[in-house]
Amino acid sequence: MDKRIQKTHKNLQSALIKLILKKWYENITITELAKEANVWSKTFYRNFKSKDELLDSYSSKIWDDLANSHDLEEKSTTKNLIFLFFKFIKNNKLFFEAIYKSPIIDRFFETAIEISMWKENWIILENKDIPKDLTVHYIIRSFQSIVWRWLKNWAKESIEEISELSEKLIIKSFLEEQNIKK
Repeated sequence: MDKRIQKTHKNLQSALIKLILKKWYENITITELAKEANVWSKTFYRNFKSKDELLDSYSSKIWDDLANSHDLEEKSTTKNLIFLFFKFIKNNKLFFEAIYKSPIIDRFFETAIEISMWKENWIILENKDIPKDLTVHYIIRSFQSIVWRWLKNWAKESIEEISELSEKLIIKSFLEEQNIKK
């Protein structure tokens, strides 16, 4: 992609996050967005059909950044993945604070669910009594709640602390309840 287009996308993404942090996503206009990004509205429409498409593209970029993280290995343990995700959230704090105020939050965590469904080694929870998709939804949505609380409390706990708490609350409690060995 041309460097000018990359710069325009980055400016629009940053402008969208700034505006979401100031007001509700639904109330943001393309004119405001373009002005905040120092581009013309026509420039916005040459690159994106809507603010939803812009937000989706930014979300995809965030997932790609996480997936391409040097820390992420194919054989990562659940504990390591939780730690890496919280580290990633902290490094992209403004984005995550913004998506919790936008309609993309559900789509963002649905992507996490999809990834967890095909990444067998991420969350290995075998139980014949509970369908895997229900288990994954339970874990990801629980995790989503913990992330929101952590962000609302200014990431008071360290990454290590919140990762350990998350693992205890979600994974270990689920495993213990189901008598499953990790």
